[in-house]
Amino acid sequence: MRRRLKAACFGLLPTVNPGTDVVIRALPAAHEVEWPVLQAEVSQALLSFQRRIAAGTTGSGHRRPERLPSR
Repeated sequence: MRRRLKAACFGLLPTVNPGTDVVIRALPAAHEVEWPVLQAEVSQALLSFQRRIAAGTTGSGHRRPERLPSR
């Protein structure tokens, strides 16, 4: 499963900001998913995450705290 997830993520790397950590937790049923479905679901999950980040919310729906000015 790990190899399949890495392969599904590889093509999406250019869409991720440098320095971003992406963690994907595969549920047991993921072993039975066909390759095109796995690719589509990983892509959709990453897109959804990027939209939430752009909107300024975390996965829990809470607003991100404002950053303090640099000194």
